[in-house]
Amino acid sequence: MTQRYRSTGAFHMALNARIKSVAAATGAPAAQVRRQFLAQRFLARVFADPTAPWILTGGTGLLVRLAGARHSEDLDLLHTSAGTDAETAIDDLRATIAATEGLDPFRFTISVPATLHGLTGGATVRVNAHLGTTPAGNFPVDLVVGRSTVGRIERLAPAPVLDLDGITPTPAIALYPIADQLADKIAATYFRYGPRRSPSTRFHDLVDLLFIVTHCAIPAADTHAALTSEFRRRQMPAVTAISVPGDRWHDGYRRTARLAGLPSEYTDLDHALATVGACLNPLLDSTRTTGTWCPDAGAWLDD
Repeated sequence: MTQRYRSTGAFHMALNARIKSVAAATGAPAAQVRRQFLAQRFLARVFADPTAPWILTGGTGLLVRLAGARHSEDLDLLHTSAGTDAETAIDDLRATIAATEGLDPFRFTISVPATLHGLTGGATVRVNAHLGTTPAGNFPVDLVVGRSTVGRIERLAPAPVLDLDGITPTPAIALYPIADQLADKIAATYFRYGPRRSPSTRFHDLVDLLFIVTHCAIPAADTHAALTSEFRRRQMPAVTAISVPGDRWHDGYRRTARLAGLPSEYTDLDHALATVGACLNPLLDSTRTTGTWCPDAGAWLDD
């Protein structure tokens, strides 16, 4: 049912009230609830056409799969068309947003300039949400181009951040394959950065890896192939076992894990690495290249 609000201002007042209500019920900060809601309304436009050349990656994609996963403050979108450059991807995104009207009272714009990435081809843009002439919020979106996927792309409709009359449901979203997401996060965790080849401080990647291995079925063949591909793309040595990535990880990971709301046993780095390693070490040392990881059993099962 769609309620006809008297004005955009009336809709905005109703939205603010619902955000406060959800924040109070969940314990999440109101700013986080607002950002998640606006991101979901933006994604409703991106994926309104099921043939659109976009895949949702990163932490927000994981949050669509797993409601309790770590909240991410930005969105990551992969443009799947071969040969697309960053400027074309931005133009395509603008055209997609302009072509979707009537889903809700919001209007979205994409600001420039964009910041080009190094290792990953693409750009970072800022998306601004408006209600009439009133700014409603903004968030960054990382656009990635020139990447292919190994695993199977899934489509899932996310649970609504909040219920509100006057908006259409978010359609099914194309999600980055679990195999590719695992490969990206493992490689990023052990990659050496900058001229000094410094170890990663991406503590959140281990949080995400924990969520995946404790909640998701993982295909061995696709994940092994994705790992091989990602190590080659980054021109880095193959990781053969899960280990402590760097000296700052015991304290840095503990803080990040607590902020993510992980159970207390998983805030300990050694316990977290052991849990992730039980799943991933057989893939990394190539003793397991077939079968499926069963998170409930905590074991690899033969096909």
